[in-house]
Amino acid sequence: MTEIIQHTRRPLSTMTTFLLLLSIYSTSAFSVPTPTPATKTQKVLVTGAGGKTGRLVFQKLLQRPALFNPIGLVRTAESKEDLITNEGIPASQ
Repeated sequence: MTEIIQHTRRPLSTMTTFLLLLSIYSTSAFSVPTPTPATKTQKVLVTGAGGKTGRLVFQKLLQRPALFNPIGLVRTAESKEDLITNEGIPASQ
């Protein structure tokens, strides 16, 4: 189930975003060749899914539905609509 959530809180700092991305890319989950049927999907909250980096991470996670169940967090309704209309990301499944 993919979700895009709008929030109104202060955005994360650049360093926090960098550390979050570093922890995501350093996990072995991105190097798993083929998931087994017993593999449980992981819920992943992607903050800033409407921005450049967050959008890229959100799309990469969406490409691996057997491993990840991403939830996108955006600040504005415009960012949410842009993800749904221009990027083809489903609002929810």
